[in-house]
Amino acid sequence: MGSISDFVSKLKSALRSGQPYAIVKNTKIVVNVLDLLYREGLIIGYIGIDVNLKVQLGYPDGNCIIRDIRLISHPSRIVSLRKTQYHIQYNCIKTQRILTILSTSKGIMNQQSVNMKGDSVTGILLFETF
Repeated sequence: MGSISDFVSKLKSALRSGQPYAIVKNTKIVVNVLDLLYREGLIIGYIGIDVNLKVQLGYPDGNCIIRDIRLISHPSRIVSLRKTQYHIQYNCIKTQRILTILSTSKGIMNQQSVNMKGDSVTGILLFETF
């Protein structure tokens, strides 16, 4: 959980200062999150530099694709989510461009990846991007 909070903090810092990239620590969970952000089109890409990763942020029209990022679960306060809670939350935010990232036993997932008709999904809410 500490690597995710560090990741969110560094990404938020780069966004607020208008930097074209952010340098984050290279961990397995961060790479999985970056893969998901890349698939969603929220970052241009990332490359490895020694033990760090250089995350390229996108500014297609002068504004960053990610407007803000908010950490939900902290190391001292972990927020878990079950399928029924998720259904309520997803219905409330489906009209906005909010991407909620979850850590589940099946890996890092976003709200579209959660199969609402399948087995029960329980996970830890990591962060949201706006």
